This record gives sequence, structure tokens and C-alpha cells, in this order.
Amino acid sequence: MKREDDRLNEEEVSKALEGATNTVSIRLQRLVEIFSNMDRPSRRTEFPAFEDIWIKLKGPEQTNLDSMQTNSANLEIAEPFDKLSVKNCKSSRLMVSSGFIGAVAAVLIFIFIMRSETETLPSYNTKISAVIGEAYILNHDGTPRSNLNNLSQLQNGDRIQTGARSSVDLILTPHSSVRIRENSEISLEKLMKKDDSEKVTMFLVRGTILAYIHKMKKDSDFVIRSDIGKVEVRGTKFLTSKTDEGFTVAVSEGRIIYTAANSSNPIPVDPNFQISTIDSTTKKNILSKSNARELSELDYIELESIPETGRKNAIESEEDIFRLYSLLEEVTVDGGIVHRGVIYAMDENFMYIRTVAGEIKIPQAKIQEVEKIR
Repeated sequence: MKREDDRLNEEEVSKALEGATNTVSIRLQRLVEIFSNMDRPSRRTEFPAFEDIWIKLKGPEQTNLDSMQTNSANLEIAEPFDKLSVKNCKSSRLMVSSGFIGAVAAVLIFIFIMRSETETLPSYNTKISAVIGEAYILNHDGTPRSNLNNLSQLQNGDRIQTGARSSVDLILTPHSSVRIRENSEISLEKLMKKDDSEKVTMFLVRGTILAYIHKMKKDSDFVIRSDIGKVEVRGTKFLTSKTDEGFTVAVSEGRIIYTAANSSNPIPVDPNFQISTIDSTTKKNILSKSNARELSELDYIELESIPETGRKNAIESEEDIFRLYSLLEEVTVDGGIVHRGVIYAMDENFMYIRTVAGEIKIPQAKIQEVEKIR
């Protein structure tokens, strides 16, 4: 036989739904805490409100506990109290108990779904290989949260913004590198990896993304989305650009699959072609000279997993360096030796400089002075 304290009644449930603290609300809160503490996912889990679960489980015809109480009061006039106690209270207790059990079941199902997605492909942090100019991680309201540098850590959900004459190079996976060009804003929607499976999704709010993706595994995905279209790749060199006029994807190597937001038909785009959606109209054209010139920047993104044989030696002068990086620097080391170029990466021990002659790695201890030339 149950103790009186263990019984549930409709009055307690009704008060709990109104925000009161009682036995029902405390029990459910304890259950939520127990289950949520079993194995917390990498991101904060938002549990449905108890009232929402209750209403959905009971259906449209049984959503108002107040009406149930009113009906019970009306029955008291027509029926003896002892019959009401046996008939009405039993049905009420059964309905309340089953509703409570259903609410707990819904919470368990919700936790299982959230955990299963997280456990299948855990999220991870990505690396920054170079920052030129001004770049920020944004808060949810769009205000800058912190400046980006080579030691910054990026994770699922982070939003990145670059300023004028600025860029950020990201290493999202060991087989890819991405450059966020000037005046751009992107969101890292998905960064998940397990064993050899990698799933990356970026949302381009505005601006331009250059991407160099080596051939990925069959169960891996690399996607760039916007509100106008979506790009899916396996292994390619391409750029995506989102402006007020529309969305453009240009390909110099490999193949991409493009799907406009207003269409369900994917369109393959091969090397030396580009595709654009402007005013809800999608057209494919030959790769323009301006986009081909922008894509050549990918030959200078430093990434160990990209073979050196795949690079083009297009830096022939300091003007080429300035055109690509909007910056020219002079580094003086021990002995008065001067190197002119651009600092594209740094760590605790070395500074990495790209010059006309090639790439140079200089120990931090030997650096005497760094000066911006232009």
C-alpha cells in the first residue's frame, strides 16, 4: 500500500503548473537533475518545460485542469459524495499518475536523443593558422566578444567576423583549410569528428570563404550554407561569396554540388566553372578572371597536409605579397639580418614569415625588431 505522501492529486499538479513549489515540482526537478548529470553533452541541454510536456501528453481535450475541477464540483451536486469519491477520484488519480509517468518518459526520450547525437560524433575545437588585420568572435547579439589570434580556440556555434583588409585562416580538419576574407561573417554550425569521420558545416552570413578540401572519406561531409544556397564538397578548391545581390560559388579544382534554397535539385559544378543565384534565378557560367585570381590565394595557405607540389609559385615580388595579405612587414634578427614579407603564423618558439624567396621559420629568441612597412 502506498503512503499518503507518495500519492499524486490533481490539485498538486495544477499548482505545480502554475509555478508553485510542491511535491510534484520537486520530484520532477530531481529526476531532471539526475538524468542530466548522468552524462552531460558538450553543449548545454535545454529541457522542455514540464507544463509543455503535460499539455502535449494529455491532448487537446484534456488540457485544462481547472475545467476538470469545475466538472467535479458540478458532479457533487447531482451525486452523493461517497460515489464521487470512488468514481471521480479514482479516474483523476489514474489520469494524473499516467500523465506524470508520461512526462518523465518524455524527459528520458529527450535526453536520449540529445546524448545519442553528441555521442555519435563528438564536437571538437578548430585551429587558426593565420590572422591578418582585425577579426573577432561575436556574441549572440552581434557585438565583438574577443579578438582572434593564433592561440584562439574555436568551437561549435562560434561566429567569426573579419574587418576591412583582414582575413583568418582556419584548419577545420587535417584535410582542409579555409580562409575567411575581409568584411565577412560566418558561423561554425557543426564541427564533429569521430575516428576518420569528419562533419563540418559553416553558415556564410556575408562575405567570402576560400576553401581547399582534400579528398574526404565517404562518411565525411563539408558543407557551406547560406540563406540562398548550399555547397557540398568531397575534395576540391573553391570559393563562396554572399553579397546583397546574391550567392556565388566558383570552382578551380575538383567538383562541388550546389543546391539553391528555392530548389530541391542539386547541380554539379566542375572545375573552371561558377554558379550564382541572384533574385531567385540560378545560372552556371565559366569561371571569371576575378574569381580565378581570388582562388589563387589558396596556394599560399600554410597547411602541412597539403602537398607542396600542389602549390603555385605565384609570389614573384613584394607587390604580390601585399596584394594577397594587404600587409608588408620587415623583421630584423640577430646580426642585423632583415627579412621582408608577411608574418603568417607564430607560436611560442618560432615566427613564420612568407617572403619572395620562400617561407622562413625564425626562432623567437633571435628576433630583434618587427616593423610594418605598408
